[in-house]
Amino acid sequence: MLSHYQMKEIPYLRILGRTNGSLEPVTLFWTASGIELNVKATEIWVKIRSDYDVFEPWVDVIVDGVLSQRLMVNKGEQEICLFRNMERDKVRNVKLLRDTPAFPTDEKTLLQLLEVETDGEFLPLETPKLRLEVIGDSITSGEGGSGAGEEMTWNSFCFNAVDNYAYLAAKEPGAAYPCISPSGRGVFWYRGSPTGKARWLSPGGENIMRVDTEGFLTTYRTAWYCPDCKKMTIDAADLQTEAERNQAAFPVGAEETASQSDEAKEGE
Repeated sequence: MLSHYQMKEIPYLRILGRTNGSLEPVTLFWTASGIELNVKATEIWVKIRSDYDVFEPWVDVIVDGVLSQRLMVNKGEQEICLFRNMERDKVRNVKLLRDTPAFPTDEKTLLQLLEVETDGEFLPLETPKLRLEVIGDSITSGEGGSGAGEEMTWNSFCFNAVDNYAYLAAKEPGAAYPCISPSGRGVFWYRGSPTGKARWLSPGGENIMRVDTEGFLTTYRTAWYCPDCKKMTIDAADLQTEAERNQAAFPVGAEETASQSDEAKEGE
């Protein structure tokens, strides 16, 4: 008998890649982002929600380290079978990955994992031996990894998140593999010419990156490596979070001030 599990209800669920942090649902945006499970079952299904305008998303199903399926995902909600008719007593490692990047020219692109259905049980996952984060562009997204070598059409089918250097480099040592690699835009090295805060902090030309934020080489921000916090820092003081924008539009006390103003007018 199959049992349904919301993503937040699954024990030992591992999120692969960078996401928005929510499990209701799990939204996949970056190449090779997805989920990983150890399951002892005869079958397992995942319910998916998808949308797009031009570039349909594809997914990869990997069972015990081997690519078993590469599937195009249709619009709307659907169930994908990861495997079935398997021996019940064997523990299998299963991954479901986003195979294609979120294309910047398709604003409707969407891929979400809603729930899992299985007749078995979930078991603990091994801790990754190391973490390998890859930042890149089209080639890291797997462009040209599928199809004939002479095929030059730019579409979802030509991408492949598994048969490319980044995935294979992470697979060999058993590394966790978050990947930041939008096709057609990305992050690139630009030695020297630090701007603003980066110049003031004097990180040195070796630690400077220019970050393409708009899809054009002429529009960029400066990022640098912070030795103290061991993280990349970006000079983006003009970028506001949604909370900051709301605060600017509706500052604290504004509602009370407006109410007092209305009361004063009524008393005149």
